[in-house]
Amino acid sequence: MDYTLAGTVVLSGMSIVFVVLILLTLIVMAFGKIMDSTANSPKNNNKQAPPAVKEAAPTPAPKAAPMQIVEDGISDEVVAVISASIAAMMGESKSFVIKSVKRAKDARPVWSMAGMQQNTNPF
Repeated sequence: MDYTLAGTVVLSGMSIVFVVLILLTLIVMAFGKIMDSTANSPKNNNKQAPPAVKEAAPTPAPKAAPMQIVEDGISDEVVAVISASIAAMMGESKSFVIKSVKRAKDARPVWSMAGMQQNTNPF
């Protein structure tokens, strides 16, 4: 076995791998700078400007809300939490009305849930 040839092959292989890794790093860094520059362009800055603070205007009296239908076994606290989470997600931009609250049907059979719980228990 020729050790000189083996050493040359190993050194050239490692050199090629490191050169390619350095080139890939430079390419990724260049793409990052390009994306940062496009995100900070004047066109996008106008869209990202925070909205002006409005003075609190008197709100009109709320309309009578439709009757909520709540399934038996769901407490008032759960309905309040569901309403608060929807209000947080919707924000001030849209109005909404919750008409009913029902339990979701189980999507998995009982044996499937038991197997999943058994397999995901900590050690």
